[in-house]
Amino acid sequence: MIFVNMDVGRSEPLHCTALGKALLISFPKEKIKSLLSGKLEKYTRSTKTGVKSVIAEIERAGRQGFAVDNGEYRDGVRCIAAPVYDFRGKVAAAIGVSGPVSRIGAKKIKGIIKEVKSAAGRFSRKLGYKKQINRTIALDSHKKCHCEKRSGEVPKGSP
Repeated sequence: MIFVNMDVGRSEPLHCTALGKALLISFPKEKIKSLLSGKLEKYTRSTKTGVKSVIAEIERAGRQGFAVDNGEYRDGVRCIAAPVYDFRGKVAAAIGVSGPVSRIGAKKIKGIIKEVKSAAGRFSRKLGYKKQINRTIALDSHKKCHCEKRSGEVPKGSP
């Protein structure tokens, strides 16, 4: 049996948790580098400690609309998380599901991803988020892409 203790108010690392990666999705790359500038602690054999590889994961999470932690913080525990956006289109929170890797396998992961993204979308709408909102997506430290407000156009990775 695997027991995961999640204390209310407890801080966990950004670089190796699905919730942490989901929270960083809307940050510009330079801000993420700044936040991860210290030594990234290795919690398990799966923990990524290179800033470039962590940023690549966060960028992938932004494109997909969800982040995954495959035993990166705790051995044998998988987490799927999605960002919750506020009325400005900024990430205000993240919601996720954690469980033993043996119980969140290939057959169940797609359904869990769908449910987590759906829940994040509902919370986002409660916070006033609208899919057509203008959002600035940082491409790198020098360029910015402004998504135009068009009916039905959804920024990639949005709930």
